[in-house]
Amino acid sequence: MKKVTAIIAGLLLLVTFGCSREDAKKVTEKAKDAATATKEAAVDTAHKAAEMTKDAATATKEAAVDAADKAADMTKDAATATKEAAVETYDKAAKMTSEAATATKEAAVETYDKAADITKDAATATKEAAVETYDKAAEMTNEAATATEEAAEDAAHKAKEMTK
Repeated sequence: MKKVTAIIAGLLLLVTFGCSREDAKKVTEKAKDAATATKEAAVDTAHKAAEMTKDAATATKEAAVDAADKAADMTKDAATATKEAAVETYDKAAKMTSEAATATKEAAVETYDKAADITKDAATATKEAAVETYDKAAEMTNEAATATEEAAEDAAHKAKEMTK
């Protein structure tokens, strides 16, 4: 770009100050040569830029493939670790469930035994209370019968005295 500007500036100077026809031809020829060289340089630069872009695209593609392969490997590793953790968690949960079931069964048996003992104690206490109540009722019935007999005798004795 600088060459083109220099050539144009040179042409303007020549036109402005005047020069011979032969000088003008030389300048024109040099300008053409410079334009051709500039054009060739631009084409070379474009080719180099295209080649560099192609190389960069290839490198990017290779890096992307490597990254994808690494990601796939990491995903496989993560899946394996997750599966192992899930199996371990399942085993622990199964063990804890079994232990909880055993503890629940033992607690149920213990509760049943305690309930049976309490029921037996209550039955014994109820039987004793019933026997005691029966004995008291019998005693009170006997006392009432005795009192009734005494009252009847007293009433008969008073009735006899009154009739006399």
